Amino acid sequence: MLAGVLLAVLPHLLRLGRTGDPTWLSDIDELVPYGQQVSFAHHQHPWRMGDPALERGGATVFPWIQFGPYLIGARALGTGPMGTFILMRIWAGASLALGFHLALRGDPPGLARCGALDPADFGSGSPAGNSPDDACGLGPFDPSGATP
Repeated sequence: MLAGVLLAVLPHLLRLGRTGDPTWLSDIDELVPYGQQVSFAHHQHPWRMGDPALERGGATVFPWIQFGPYLIGARALGTGPMGTFILMRIWAGASLALGFHLALRGDPPGLARCGALDPADFGSGSPAGNSPDDACGLGPFDPSGATP
């Protein structure tokens, strides 16, 4: 998992070494619209998302769970709004590494539990209620590709 986290934050570490500032934006999406949403929520009300174009926030297409845990963490650490993206990358690096580990180990229920804990993927469902052998309707994992 450490390797996954290191790879995920490597651009931030390189920028920190070159400029003294860890802020790195991978694409325009981190500036517009995510950056606006995150900055507005960070400075106004980190416990709920709002439309930055409106003075009082209003409704937004982004659910709180997608950014909220990282917003709270960034605010608690005093990193500012851009720290939110660093925390998101730390979590992504750790969870992807764990997911690959579980997939290669042949543990689809563990993989499903890992995916259900990812707040950025609000489309994933909870495996609660499914049997351990069929957490996501996949059945027992067979690395050879043969179906049971």
